[in-house]
This record gives sequence, structure tokens and C-alpha cells, in this order.
Amino acid sequence: MLKQVVGALAEDSKVLLQEDVMDNPPSHSAAMLDLMMLGFGGKQRTIEMWEAVVGEAGLKIDKVVRGTGPWKSLSVIECTKK
Repeated sequence: MLKQVVGALAEDSKVLLQEDVMDNPPSHSAAMLDLMMLGFGGKQRTIEMWEAVVGEAGLKIDKVVRGTGPWKSLSVIECTKK
């Protein structure tokens, strides 16, 4: 999906992804959520994993804003074209 979006972006466009960013090593609750998500075909990703995913699509991460308190893993990942 990201590869399709990149083709439609202007040079100064930004892509914002709202996703969980798992710590490395993950907390116990994040590891449990990751195992649960595997049952549905998904998975939790670290920032390094997100860099690889967006990099394959032709994007780079410019900024990551993480949540606070109980939402600390929920993040907004700001990407632009490479």
C-alpha cells in the first residue's frame, strides 16, 4: 500500500502513520500483544522494523512522536520521499 502512495506524492508531501512502535527489548505486555496479533496475521514492529518497511516503499522516517502514559507505544511516524 505504501508503494502505491509514494507514486502519488509530490516532492514536499508527508505521510503520517499512526502505529504502535514496540521498544527493543519489548515490555511483557507488548510481547503478549505481538503474540496475539500473530494469530490475525499482524505483528508489532520496532522503529528499526518500521524504517525497513517504509524504506522498501521509497520513504524515510523524519520524525516519530510517541504517546505518553498508558499510550506510550502509540506513535505518529512522519515520512517523506527518499
